[in-house]
Amino acid sequence: MKKIYVTDLISQTQYSSWLEGKKVIIAAPTGMGKTTFILSEFLPYCKLRGKKVLILCNRRLLWEQYDFDLAERYARYAEMQTDVEVSTYQKLIAKIRCSSYIDNLFSGYDVIIFDEVHYFYSDADFNAEGTYILLQALIKAAYYKTVIMITATLKEVLPIIERTFFQCKSKIERETGVFPGFEKYAYKGKIYNFEAYRDYDRFQCIFVPDLESLADEISHSVGKTLIFLDDIKKAEDFKAMLTKDGVMDTKEVSLLTAQILEEKTDSPIVRHLVISHKLLTKVVITTSVLDNGVSVHDPELENVVITTESRVSFIQMLGRVRDETTETCKLFLFPRSSQYYDYRMKQYTERMNWYKDLERKILQGKSFELLSQGWFDDDEQSHFLRNAAVISKDDREFYSENKAYAYLRRGDMVISVNQFAKEKTGNMLNAEKKLYCLSMEDPAKVAIEQISWIGKSPEELKIVDSTYHDRRLNELRTKLLEVINFSSEKLQIFKAELAKEFRRDLIGDIVFKNGSFSNEKLKEICERNGLSFHQEVVEKKTIYNIAEKIKEEELV
Repeated sequence: MKKIYVTDLISQTQYSSWLEGKKVIIAAPTGMGKTTFILSEFLPYCKLRGKKVLILCNRRLLWEQYDFDLAERYARYAEMQTDVEVSTYQKLIAKIRCSSYIDNLFSGYDVIIFDEVHYFYSDADFNAEGTYILLQALIKAAYYKTVIMITATLKEVLPIIERTFFQCKSKIERETGVFPGFEKYAYKGKIYNFEAYRDYDRFQCIFVPDLESLADEISHSVGKTLIFLDDIKKAEDFKAMLTKDGVMDTKEVSLLTAQILEEKTDSPIVRHLVISHKLLTKVVITTSVLDNGVSVHDPELENVVITTESRVSFIQMLGRVRDETTETCKLFLFPRSSQYYDYRMKQYTERMNWYKDLERKILQGKSFELLSQGWFDDDEQSHFLRNAAVISKDDREFYSENKAYAYLRRGDMVISVNQFAKEKTGNMLNAEKKLYCLSMEDPAKVAIEQISWIGKSPEELKIVDSTYHDRRLNELRTKLLEVINFSSEKLQIFKAELAKEFRRDLIGDIVFKNGSFSNEKLKEICERNGLSFHQEVVEKKTIYNIAEKIKEEELV
C-alpha cells in the first residue's frame, strides 16, 4: 500500500489561496511529511509570489534541523535569507518584552508558520511567559499576515488556538475599529485534519511488569533503543541499572537532557542526531526535550520506551521514530506504582486549589500580597506562582475562557491567571485519576489505554512475564543451595550476605534485624522456593544444610 503524504493531500490550487491572509491549521500524524510539504511545496510557491516566510519552532534541536535542511536546498545564503528565516518561540520572548516592538514583530514577513503549535499547551505549566503571553502576542502581531499552524496533536491545542484568535479579533476591533477588508484576515477555522491517516502498525506494543525486566530486555537487545523518562534522576538511575551487571558498557548509554541541548550543542550525540538523524550510542535516554519535532531515521533503532501520562507527549514521543527507515519497532511500556499515582494526584489537586486561591486574591485586588508572598522563594508554591500569576502589558493580554475571568489592571499592566496552564493541570489531574483506577484493576490496563491513543486494540498488547524476577529467583535458589555443612558462624555471615543482595525484591516481607534474620525466617524462604532447610548436631556442633525437596513420588 502506497504511503500517503501531506504533499499528496494539499494541492497548489488549495494553498495558493492561503497567501491572502488566511489562517490555516494542518493536523497530521508524525511522519506524514508536514515539514517536507512546507519546504518542498509551499516555500517555493511563496518565493515565486515574492512572499517571505518566517518559520517558528519550539526546540533548539528542531531549529538546527531546519537550518541544515534549508542549507541543502539553497546554494546561495543571501537567497535563502531573502526567502525564509527560522527562529524559536523562545527567542521571541525577549523581543516582545519591548512593547514598542510588538506591532513590528513580523515586519518584513508575509507568511508566519507556527510549527509544533501544541507547544503552547504542553509547556504552559512551566513556561507562562513563553506560552500563554507569547501566543497572544504572536497572534496579534500576525493578524494581518498569512498564518500556518502545524501539529500532530490537535485535540488539546485547538480550543486554545480558536479562542485566542477570536479574542484577538475582538480586541483589535475595540482598539482600531472595523475598516474595509478587516474581516478577510479573521480566523475562519480552515483546518486540514489528516489524523485519520495515522499508521502505527510498525510498533509491537509490549508491557513489562517492572523496570528490572525492561533493563534486561534493553541490555540484551541487538539494536538501538530510545528511552523517554520524565526526569533526569530517573534517567541516571536507569543508566546505572543497564550497566550494573556489565552486560552494557557505560559508553554505550547516553543521556540527553535540556542542559546538554542548551549548553553542549557541540556534543557528538547532538551533532549526530541533528545531521544524520541517527542515535550515536546503542541506548539514548532522554527527558521530554526530545519529544517534539526531531526525526530519528535510524534503521538500527529496535526499541522505544515511553513514560508519560499525557496523550500529547505520548504521541509526540512515539512520533520521533519515523517509518521511512524503521519498518518494525518494539514499544515498551511499564507500570507506575500506586505511590506514584497518589503523589501525582495530590500534586495536581493541590495546584488546582492554588489556582482557585490565586483567582480569589486577584478578584479581591490583592496584587501586592501576590508579589510579596514568597514570589522569589525557591519552594514548590513559589515556582507555581511565577507560572500561574502572569504579569504582562495590557495589550498582550486578551485571552479569556469565561465571564468570571480573573485579572487585575494597574495602569497598562495586568496580573492574570495563566489559563493555558490551569487547563493543562486540570486535564492531567483527570488523566492521573483515570489511569490510577485502571492500574488498581490491572497495571496492564494502563498500557492498554495508552496504546488506544494510537489506535491499537487490547489484543495488540503483548504482556510478558518478569524475566528479571525469574532470573533473580534462580540466582536466589542457587545461592541457597551453597549451604552445605555450614557452621553457625558461617551461616550467620551467609544470611547477612543474602539479606544485602536479595532483600529488596525477593525476600519480601521478612523482618530484618541488624542486617540479618532468624533461622526460622531462612527456613521460610527455603519453603517458598521449593527447598528444605536442615540442621543437625555432629560432634557437638550444629551443622546446617539446604537441599532440593525430595518429591513424594521419589520416596515410593
